[in-house]
Amino acid sequence: MNARNVRWISVALVLIFGTYVQAGPVDFSKPFGKYGTLWNTYDGTSTGAPEPWCAPTSTANSFKYLENQYPGTYDNFLTGRVGLLATRDALCTGWQKPGSPARMGMGVGGASYRSLWESKYYWIADWATGTTIFGGMVDEDPSGWAGGENLTFGKPSMSFLEERVRRCDDIELWFKPASGMSHVVVLTSLHYTDTNGNNRWDIETEEGQIDYQNPNDPNVPQYGTVTLVDGYLKTTCDSQSVTITAAYSEVPEPAALALLTFGGVMLRRRRGS
Repeated sequence: MNARNVRWISVALVLIFGTYVQAGPVDFSKPFGKYGTLWNTYDGTSTGAPEPWCAPTSTANSFKYLENQYPGTYDNFLTGRVGLLATRDALCTGWQKPGSPARMGMGVGGASYRSLWESKYYWIADWATGTTIFGGMVDEDPSGWAGGENLTFGKPSMSFLEERVRRCDDIELWFKPASGMSHVVVLTSLHYTDTNGNNRWDIETEEGQIDYQNPNDPNVPQYGTVTLVDGYLKTTCDSQSVTITAAYSEVPEPAALALLTFGGVMLRRRRGS
């Protein structure tokens, strides 16, 4: 059997059993224009006084994405009831839904892994009950956290991030620098060169980058090359090296089930030819 016949048989088998995959550059991108554009400042504007509120700011911006991306599920429940800025402020300082316990919020002095997670979890539980699949990986034991059973205790992996971007989840990343305060951003896309054609980012051997919304300048996507060092994903933010130590995700139940059924193929786009 000659090489041409082998190739056509291979293509036929792929058409029967799965998607034909070729090596090359790959993009998975979520619509950046669907996110909120609050700045990490007291009044949420570019000229406002800076505050250490990156976690509630990024969370509010990502909640706007969920409303815009999945209007049939979230409508205006997450930010539209009181507005984007008031949502951010409540996530920061706390809130109480009538008939529900008071929530503490993430804190005005800066969030922790737990306060970020629990505030996101409680906000959706209070205002969009029963709508959402939660997930995440965090470099701290989440035992005892509200909703902690949805989290994996461990270093965030590229396979987790790629799966969630393909599924169009809302994803927050915790960036930890070598010194100074940590920073929270929203993951919006990833791009890599699939050198072996296996349809996944093998971070150990394949080059690529992530794009994210930084609340210090939410109108323009920022990006950084990703490497794996001692089991941690590392990239850059605001001109310094950072380690990704937590990744939290949410997606509505019907959307997650539909995308899992169809393999998320709509989100995948190869660059070039």
